[in-house]
Amino acid sequence: LSLSQPYLVDYVATTATTQEQVAITVDNIIFAGYGIVAPEKSWNDYKYLNATGKVLLILAGQPDHFGQELTYYGRWTYKYEEAQRQKALGVLLIHTTPKAGYPFSVVLSSNEGEQIFSRDAISNPLQLQGWIDNQSADHLAGMLGLSLAEMFEMAESKDFVALFISFSLQVKMEFVFREFQGTNVVGVLKGSSPHASAQAVIFSGHLDHLGTRNGTVYPGALDNASGASLVLALAECFAKAALSLNRTLLFLFPTAEESGLLGSAYYANHPFISMNNTISVINFDIANLWGATRDISILGQSYSELGSVFEVYGKENNMSLSPDPFPSAGFFFRSDHLSFAKLGVPGVWVFCGKSFIGQPPDFFQKVIVEGYYNKCYHQPCDSLDAKFLYEGAIQQAQVSAAVAYGLLATSYTPSCLNHGKCM
Repeated sequence: LSLSQPYLVDYVATTATTQEQVAITVDNIIFAGYGIVAPEKSWNDYKYLNATGKVLLILAGQPDHFGQELTYYGRWTYKYEEAQRQKALGVLLIHTTPKAGYPFSVVLSSNEGEQIFSRDAISNPLQLQGWIDNQSADHLAGMLGLSLAEMFEMAESKDFVALFISFSLQVKMEFVFREFQGTNVVGVLKGSSPHASAQAVIFSGHLDHLGTRNGTVYPGALDNASGASLVLALAECFAKAALSLNRTLLFLFPTAEESGLLGSAYYANHPFISMNNTISVINFDIANLWGATRDISILGQSYSELGSVFEVYGKENNMSLSPDPFPSAGFFFRSDHLSFAKLGVPGVWVFCGKSFIGQPPDFFQKVIVEGYYNKCYHQPCDSLDAKFLYEGAIQQAQVSAAVAYGLLATSYTPSCLNHGKCM
């Protein structure tokens, strides 16, 4: 089988290497289920499999056995990372919207045009990283005398053993590389106590989006001009307030979030104040520009005590704390706070609530899910709109400012709750 179907129609492919030409010819690929190794769940899709030098076919998402809330094991980034650890040659991820948490159009738009990678060395980089849509995957399943649904069913078992699919796969790719320097922007508001510079609380909001692709501008008004603007507004408020702070407040604007959280990962490994002394990260990505709510959702609230702090200050601002509105989509693992949570720093994403004041009960579903996420997320229509309402973003800023001040003016340090991990 040759991947000769139209690129950016039913598949995308790239490389994690710096090779200008990648040529792969194999006589078979291996269906490795969900591609997960999770000892704490007694789960290993690589058992009995030597993946060295192999091309793997892996399902997006995670087994139903793992629960409704997506874990990091279900994220595409984990699939690539684990395949690298297994010394695989390449990975093709099988996309379905329910398992991935977003339509294939998001995969296509995210992989169109120039792709950005960190210059930092990667151990065992994959020569092939790609996605195929469910129809293409169903065609491959047919070569085994199966359907894609039957492959999913097989992969749901702990006893699953990888399957060899015998056919010739040929991949030829040519790349042009250029080096450039990305820029993170950091604002610093030092505390007034003698030891204030020793510890930090961070507000973050990434400054990048998708740019221009094939002559089409992707403005990224909500994702994430809105979040970066909210951080700027908080910086102005805290600077003017001239408060007495026991800790330093940082305003971080990471770059290359859309390329795999590269900017925040770089900062976390080259911090202004060490990760051991970074108390918490409060992240904004897609501010609430749809109106005021009675509630607020804090993604990652169950992973650290920071969730309880938001609950307290939410109540003081007449807002209840609501659960993750998209638990199966794994939003917690899709923005910059994750770079810090990986290193044991409590981090949350301040998301909008679902109960909109003065709106019908289905407003969140109709306007935000169907109107924005299903139509304009990572699309050119994510643009400035005169209908934007800013009361909801103000609520997010007020609660977050109260939480930050509570951490800055005291010595309280939130702990991780997931067996010492913050994710």
